[in-house]
Amino acid sequence: MKHTVLRNIAAVIASAALLAAITGCDTGIGGGVDNTSDAYTSPADVYGTYWGNLKIMEQDYPMALVIEETSVSLYSDMMTKSYQYVTWVEATGSQISWEARSVEGSSSANVTGTVTVNGDTKTSTVLITPMASMMEETTLTAGGDYDDRFLTFSDNTLNDGKNYAPYGTYKGSISIKGSSYNIALVVKENSVSLYAENMSNMNAEYVTAPYVEESAIKFKNAEENVTGTFIPDPSDDTEPVGGTWTVTLPMGTSEQLSLSNAYNGEYGWITSQ
Repeated sequence: MKHTVLRNIAAVIASAALLAAITGCDTGIGGGVDNTSDAYTSPADVYGTYWGNLKIMEQDYPMALVIEETSVSLYSDMMTKSYQYVTWVEATGSQISWEARSVEGSSSANVTGTVTVNGDTKTSTVLITPMASMMEETTLTAGGDYDDRFLTFSDNTLNDGKNYAPYGTYKGSISIKGSSYNIALVVKENSVSLYAENMSNMNAEYVTAPYVEESAIKFKNAEENVTGTFIPDPSDDTEPVGGTWTVTLPMGTSEQLSLSNAYNGEYGWITSQ
């Protein structure tokens, strides 16, 4: 993804303003809902991960919002921040609103939102209040769990001074004995999980972490003879640099797997190791 110089400058300004506005990270537990009953949507109904785009100064940044019992966390290439003081301020039928703060008792919230439950679909608005003049209120949709995709791999032993983004869910296919199978590779900071369509016996999690070897980012699980190589996108002139993964199993090597939506059980889950 290429950006003009003007947009890069705007992103830097937005990032600096955002960091200045949201500093501080205390811990604690927020208050309860002011107006709820069994007939209303409750906080427990809306816990989970919501996916979409954070739009700041006309620039879109893919993001994830994670709502938990005692915290609200935002993840994107623009920012990563967790707020530990959450107040559920209003509930009306299918909607419930929340406020999140980095300082307990602060008169103004750092982030606000409203979750709407419509059958099996859940959405949440998000507004970073110190950035209200620079961003649009964002609507995100509930999906698979957050998968570390916005972590950056900053081990500069690649000797190019760049940061990379090899984490997340990557999807594509692998050919085994003449047949093609869709697969999902979930790369996290300290583990890699593999899921295969119609071959649930292949689903497994490997305790391993990306590392640098021979000027490349790789992972390796020697016990299972599973390896992977991250291939940076040569057209990505922004940081962190994205790319694709290939994974090699004893029975074959995958095509280049592309960053995709979070894995949500499409090919089953891990039943045994």
